[in-house]
Amino acid sequence: PVLLADQDRRRWDRSRIARGRASLARADALGRGRGAYCLQAAIAECHAVARSVDETDWDRIVLLYEALGRISPSPVVELNRAAAVAMATGPASALRIVDELTGSGALRGYHLLPATRGELLRRLGREEEARSEFVVAADAELAPDSEQGRDDRGSYYLFLMIVHPILQPRHACGVGALLPDAVTRLLMVLKIASLSKGASGIRRETLQALIALVNAD
Repeated sequence: PVLLADQDRRRWDRSRIARGRASLARADALGRGRGAYCLQAAIAECHAVARSVDETDWDRIVLLYEALGRISPSPVVELNRAAAVAMATGPASALRIVDELTGSGALRGYHLLPATRGELLRRLGREEEARSEFVVAADAELAPDSEQGRDDRGSYYLFLMIVHPILQPRHACGVGALLPDAVTRLLMVLKIASLSKGASGIRRETLQALIALVNAD
């Protein structure tokens, strides 16, 4: 995947974007107000019309997520709102939202919660805490959920999901908008490690070493 910030937006399918925007306009024209799907479409529209990540209307996206949270409340929507807040006003405000989610226990075991918290901590310069959160996220994704368990691809897909929100269509343009450079580098290292180790699994100590490597100056 190519990070949102690195994508050549000239190559985006403008005809599909136009059709999507037209559909949203027709729904708005009905005058019934925006439901959950229209709000998610409006969030996607904000990204589609922006010329770059920096020029994206993050304040509007925050408001749309707030509206979505009122209509269809869920801790994942709140986590995505935190991601938008991080882009709109900075990581400190977003971290308060994430800490509330962490304290509530609503997303216990959901790997994107510590992954998001880790990235926010990294942006705030709290490297040691960030590193610990990334390890927690990797451990959650590597935890067995079947008789066969998971191999190295678990950690690969974890970080792939973080940096490429399109893999989470129900909550697109949320957590993945954080686009952490350190996680991108970690993704590359993990992919190489998984190819070299086969299905033997990347253990906690290896993950810690890799995370220390990519966070090193």
